[in-house]
Amino acid sequence: MKKAATLVMGIVVFAFFISGAVLFLLRPWDRPRTAYSSGDTGDFPSDRFEPVPVIEDELTPFEKINPLHRATRAEKLLSNLPAGTEVYEFEVDEPSTGRIWRSPEGNVFVDRNGAITEITAYRKPEPTAGFEFRPAVIGYAGAGAGPGLAIDIVRVGKFHAGPAAAYDAVRGTASAGASVSYNTWQNVDVGIYAGKRLGRDGWSGGFCVGLAVQ
Repeated sequence: MKKAATLVMGIVVFAFFISGAVLFLLRPWDRPRTAYSSGDTGDFPSDRFEPVPVIEDELTPFEKINPLHRATRAEKLLSNLPAGTEVYEFEVDEPSTGRIWRSPEGNVFVDRNGAITEITAYRKPEPTAGFEFRPAVIGYAGAGAGPGLAIDIVRVGKFHAGPAAAYDAVRGTASAGASVSYNTWQNVDVGIYAGKRLGRDGWSGGFCVGLAVQ
């Protein structure tokens, strides 16, 4: 009976993950063009610096296969270039020198009273899904509790998945399985871990928190 319940739970979790991944890929609620600029200059003095909107063209799968899709400005400028590439398009009041500033967080600024006018920045977005090698230290609690290690090998948006192993500090046993997590902030992930106990019957796993090396 326990094995049947475990199997059903595994199927439900797997179906939930696949459904979420499909929805994230199709994103029916999303607009294909998104501008990233809060208008907040942060550590840059607002009397001197002006934030520049950075535009990414995130196309849905339907738009990508649509033969009538009209290429956007960002697509034309960033065609065949690596993901993450940025290009700045602007006009300059001669004969002054124009300067562009980029903060450690990736925000783009220009001198508020400088030579550059009518500036727009374009960034080529990272692929929605792909393979990766992303080790992480995890801790889990649920059917047991303890530390573990995970290696994410698949990414879908901010979701990461891959093989994992952990030590159950309550029962004193090790387990091996897989983890699925969501990147919440910088390299901090939250998700679930499930693993088969080594040398014993049963499973270990539950809610997990991870610190990824990236």
